[in-house]
Amino acid sequence: MERWRVEIAQCVYQGTIFYLHDPRVLKEPIALFHNAILQDSISGLFPRKYCIVTGYQNFVGWMVENPNIRHFMSQHGFLIENANLSTTQLSILTMGRVLKSVLLPQQEVLNAMNVIFPNYDSTPFIGVHLRCGGKLSDTPDPSVYLTSEQICDAFHLLQRTEGLLFLSTDSQIVKTNITQYIPVNRIRMNNERVAIVDTQLLIPEKTSRQLLLSVSELMLLGRSRKCYGTSGSTFTLVGCALAQQIPSFVGKGFISLV
Repeated sequence: MERWRVEIAQCVYQGTIFYLHDPRVLKEPIALFHNAILQDSISGLFPRKYCIVTGYQNFVGWMVENPNIRHFMSQHGFLIENANLSTTQLSILTMGRVLKSVLLPQQEVLNAMNVIFPNYDSTPFIGVHLRCGGKLSDTPDPSVYLTSEQICDAFHLLQRTEGLLFLSTDSQIVKTNITQYIPVNRIRMNNERVAIVDTQLLIPEKTSRQLLLSVSELMLLGRSRKCYGTSGSTFTLVGCALAQQIPSFVGKGFISLV
């Protein structure tokens, strides 16, 4: 664990890693943390050399707004300036480069990836992540990300694509119905039920298997040549970031770019 902390810290910024959520690490409001990143005052907020900070905030996006951190990331190859990209798009690609430098799948994950999608590493494909939530999800989920109508819209759009598709979803209903729109021989997906890896949604006796499948699907999304995903889903963002792709978001009845 200490080695992992050091490696990420060195990759990100002067010995400090920012992924935020644990109240034992951060006792100040998120707004203060945001301001600290923008003002280059992280060391004053965190007395320790290495800090593990987890959460759902786009911390890399905040870092990109800070000229000093932006310069550091650029120097180390994590940020490649592009005037045609918005700050949000730039932060997604930057986050992906940082993650790719430290997320090295173990053999168990690689084996699972190859079972789900044989020869994925030598086959170009489109990655698709449809997080439904609500009643469509295999795991009880109070949040609704996609309605049935929006899923149908996504299916119609995917019909117009060419080549193989890798589908990651929280819904067996989606897995069953997509074959009515797209030939089975074009689709690669995991046929097991995969719970959303939120702490409150995990089934304790199946946690290890769920995590393995979820990480394997995330890594597969990270190998895609183009990404379609779900608006509001961190899983979509991380998968597309790993693939160095700007995601096309499914939601509100249409596909929209970041």
